[in-house]
Amino acid sequence: MTHRFLPIVAVTLACLVPNAQAQPSQPSADQVPNFVVPSTAGTKAILEFRAAQKEAVPACRGYRAPILTDNWREWSTELTPDRLPDLTTKMQLAGDIVARSLAREGLVVTLARVVECVGYRWVSKRGQQTPDDLAAIGFPADLLGFFPNENEEYSEPYRVVVDVTRSLGSDPQIDEVMPMLLARKLQFRPTAPGFRLAPDSGQLAPGLIRMQMPTDSYYQGPGDGGSLDVLHQLLEQFPDIPFVVSINAQHLQLFTKHVDSWRLPRMDRLTILSEPSPVSQWAQDNGRAGFMPSKNGAAAKPLILAPRYASRREEVSSFIPGENWLLDSVAAAGVEIIRSPLLFQGGNLLMVEEASGRRVLLIGEAEVWRNVALGLTREQTLEAFRLEFGADACVVLPNVSYHIDYEVSVRTVGGKTIAFVNDTTKATTHILSATLSSMEKAGAITQSDADAARLKLQANSTEAALALIESVLEKHSVGYGRFPVSFANVFARGNVDSGVGNLQRILLALDTAAFTPEPPTWRAPDAAGETYARSLRRREADRAALRKTLAAQGWTVVPIPSTADGERSVNYLNGLHLKDRYLMPVQGGFMSELDESAKKAFSMALGPETRVVPIRTAESQRRDGAVRCSVCVLPRN
Repeated sequence: MTHRFLPIVAVTLACLVPNAQAQPSQPSADQVPNFVVPSTAGTKAILEFRAAQKEAVPACRGYRAPILTDNWREWSTELTPDRLPDLTTKMQLAGDIVARSLAREGLVVTLARVVECVGYRWVSKRGQQTPDDLAAIGFPADLLGFFPNENEEYSEPYRVVVDVTRSLGSDPQIDEVMPMLLARKLQFRPTAPGFRLAPDSGQLAPGLIRMQMPTDSYYQGPGDGGSLDVLHQLLEQFPDIPFVVSINAQHLQLFTKHVDSWRLPRMDRLTILSEPSPVSQWAQDNGRAGFMPSKNGAAAKPLILAPRYASRREEVSSFIPGENWLLDSVAAAGVEIIRSPLLFQGGNLLMVEEASGRRVLLIGEAEVWRNVALGLTREQTLEAFRLEFGADACVVLPNVSYHIDYEVSVRTVGGKTIAFVNDTTKATTHILSATLSSMEKAGAITQSDADAARLKLQANSTEAALALIESVLEKHSVGYGRFPVSFANVFARGNVDSGVGNLQRILLALDTAAFTPEPPTWRAPDAAGETYARSLRRREADRAALRKTLAAQGWTVVPIPSTADGERSVNYLNGLHLKDRYLMPVQGGFMSELDESAKKAFSMALGPETRVVPIRTAESQRRDGAVRCSVCVLPRN
C-alpha cells in the first residue's frame, strides 16, 4: 500500500519554517505569525477516511489510532470479522470471546480461547496475517510481544500466537494448559527506552508550550478565563517561549484577528496549526511531554508520548477523532511525538520528583482499568506505566474527580515534597459568605441578618446561613431548581463574570454544607435526595483516603480552600508547577475573596522562592478544566 502523508494547513513561525510564505506586510514583522500552506497532494484518501470517523467507544477493544507513521492505515473502531469470509461466523464468536474474557482472564488466556474457537489450523493457514486478523475482532495483538516465548526478552506477536497454539495441541483443552498460559510474564519494553516524563513537581523549565483552541472568540469577553483568554495570559507570562496552537480551520480567521490585536512582543514565536476536525481545549490529555536524557554531553531531547488513542470519559474510553489527527500536525511543526501501546488520559498522570531524585508516578484508578480492559492485570499495568514513563514507583489514587489533577497538586521545595489537596469545607464557607454579601447588596436580606449568619459561618456553624440563603432562593425560584437569569446576575461582579455559573456553584456549596457533615446539617427531603447526599459524603471519604495515601509517601499534605465537582468546580489545584512559579487557576469576580484565600495558602506553604501567579480560568472551569488541563509543556533542552 502506498504511503500517504497527512496535509497540514499551518500559521507558523518564520524561525521554525524557513521557507514560510508571508502574508502582506504588517506594522511589525515580529508581532504577527506568518502563514504557510503546505502541499496537499496525495492526501485525499486520508482526509476522507478521517472525516468519516465519529466519536464513539471503540467496539474494537484493541483499537489504535492511525496517526504518525501509521497515518496511511484505515484502522476502524468497529469490529471487522468479515475480512475472513470463510471464517466469518467463527470470527464473530471469537470477537464475543475477546469482549467477555480480555479483562477477566487476561491477554494470553483470551488468545488461547480464540484459537480454541476458530481452530488451531487457522494460525497455520493465515500465517503472518494472524495478528491483523486478531485485531479485526478487537484483540490487542500488538501487546502479545510483551509476553515473549521462553528465553526471549521480546517476541513478535505472531511468534507468540504460534507458540500458544502449539501448547494447545490439535485438541485444545485450555484448562489443562492454564498454568503454562498464566506462567507467561509481562516483559514490557518501553516505547522509547530512557524516556522520562516531565515532572509536575516544580523542576520543569518550559522550552515550548502546546495548546488547543476550541473556539475563535471569548465566551464573555477579554478576562473571562476561557481558552482564548488563557492563551493570551500565557503568552504574556512567557514572552520568549515558543507556542504551538491547534485550532479548527473554520475558526482561523477570527482567531488570528484576536492574536493580532494583542500586540504582544515576539508574536513570531507562535505556530498556529489549522485542523479540518474539531479541536478541544485539553492539550494535556492527548499527549504527555517528557524528555530523553542527554548522552555524551548532548542536550536532553524533549518529546511527547501519545496514548494508544486519545479519549475522553472515565467509565469508558470514548475515541475523539480530532484529538488524534491533530498530533500529525504537531509533529510536522517540529515537535517529536512517539506513540505508546498503553491507553491513558494525561490529566490522570502526575509525575512527582522528590528531593532525593526518587520519581513517583501518581495514577488515577481509571487509567489502571483502561489497560486491564486491554488484557493486562493491575500489577502488569502498573509495571508497564512505571517503565514507560521512567518512574521508580507507581501510586494509584481514587478518581474522586474526573482526573486526579483536580484533586492533588504536588511540589518539591526546600528539600520536602508538598501535596496540596482540596479543602471543600473551607471553600464552601467562603462561597456562602460571598453569597450573603451579594444578597445583602441586592437588598434580598438585611445587613443585620447577613452579619449574624457570617458570624455563625466563622464559628463553623452553617445552619443559620443555609436557612437564610435557602429562604431567598425559595422566594426567587420559578420551579424546582429553576431561577430567572435576572436573579442569577445578582451573583455576577463585572461584565465577564457569569452569574449563572456562580449560582450553580452556590447551589453546590449549599448541598455540601447541608449533607456532607456527620451527622448532616440537614436531611434530604426524599430517597433520591438521600442517594445524592450519600454520594457527596462518599466523595469526601474518598478524599480522606487520597490524603492518607499521599501522607504515606512521606509528603506534607496541605489543604487548599478549593472544590472539584466537574463544571461546578472552583479549583485551584489544576495549575502548573514550573521552576520559579506556580501558575494557579483563579475565577475572579464573585470568587475573588476565595481566590485570595487560596493564593495565600499556596504562598505560605511554598515560601518566598516560588511565585504564585494567578491565571484567570473561570470559563475554562465551567467546561471542566483549568490551566494544567489546557497546557502541554515541553521541557527546555
